[in-house]
Amino acid sequence: MRGMRKSLVLLALYLLIVFNLDRLLLLQGDGQTIHFFVYWLVVLALASYLFIPDLHNRAVYWGLAIWSGTYVALRLAFFRNDPLFVGNALFQTITEITVVTLAVLLSYEVTRNLNVMEDLVEKVTFGALSQRVLDMQSAEDEIKTEMIRSRRHERPLTVLVLEPAPNALDANLQRAVQEVQRAITRRYVLGSLARAISDEARRTDLVVRRDDKGRFIVLCPETTPEGSVVLADRIRANIAEQLGIPVAYGIATFPDEALSFDELLRKAESDLMNPVKNPALFYAGETPH
Repeated sequence: MRGMRKSLVLLALYLLIVFNLDRLLLLQGDGQTIHFFVYWLVVLALASYLFIPDLHNRAVYWGLAIWSGTYVALRLAFFRNDPLFVGNALFQTITEITVVTLAVLLSYEVTRNLNVMEDLVEKVTFGALSQRVLDMQSAEDEIKTEMIRSRRHERPLTVLVLEPAPNALDANLQRAVQEVQRAITRRYVLGSLARAISDEARRTDLVVRRDDKGRFIVLCPETTPEGSVVLADRIRANIAEQLGIPVAYGIATFPDEALSFDELLRKAESDLMNPVKNPALFYAGETPH
């Protein structure tokens, strides 16, 4: 947390200086100013590290090479008559490359600290549930095993899909909260949601996190539709009591409604989007994902 504060303060000071750098250069009386495209490079460098996940996993040298190279290419393309490293242009070139380099370094540091914070929240919220709540990729083998077992022994199996109402996860957040804080708080609430579902699910049930937006799947072996409704109502009551979040659910049963997991999932998600059964999903006039 301390590292995040430090990197944000440094980034704020950097932006304050950079966007007033022209005034400082003019005060020196040499008439040199920063090329306008340098400011765009600064903004794009910041945005790329914040919104392109692949850059987070690469060494900072990649970013330095890309953005410094972009700067040189733009100088050569649009200012061919201006030398790069001759006379007064030398100071200007060094200054502009330094500005771009610092933008990359500070952006990298901010996103690195942000990732550390997100990982910490992930461990706090989902750490104890890592063996209980799986993502779709990790759950594939267990899903196939349960489907084969149900087919072989001709036993019922139910897929239960649960989802909080749109904006319910953000209902208690102030609109002025920064995007970073919003993302971390959302992740914490999703962890609490997963814990509430796990508390009510049986040991034989498989709890799967469908996506990062709050949708969960519960695979219920040896369960009839009526039994799934009872389970869904318990989960919904638990979440409403602990988090105050309305939750909708959809159900599909093997073999009555479908014979494969993918088809069961489609049926359950179609049932989830029924506005009569789940009016909470449509209370804000939004279509659920």
